[in-house]
Amino acid sequence: MDEKIDTRNLPRVLIEEKRRQTRKLQQLGMTRAETGEQVGVLDTAGRWLKPDKKNLKVNCDGRHIGDGRHLSPDQEKLTQMLIIDKAPDLLGW
Repeated sequence: MDEKIDTRNLPRVLIEEKRRQTRKLQQLGMTRAETGEQVGVLDTAGRWLKPDKKNLKVNCDGRHIGDGRHLSPDQEKLTQMLIIDKAPDLLGW
């Protein structure tokens, strides 16, 4: 397979299936390069096979709601209301 697949744009279920295929092909004796070529994810296959052989799940959820916030929910609501009522440049920010 000559075409590489950008796995970042694939659904989680499809990525997990490709990981299972990669693991199975490696168990059958294929090298990382051969398995990546067969599945269509050349550079990614090596990274998939390294970390945890049992865990083939994909963690692409990103941040959870509320992580990394600096304002409390009340402060966020107040700021939103100020911006809605007036242009930000009028507030002197």
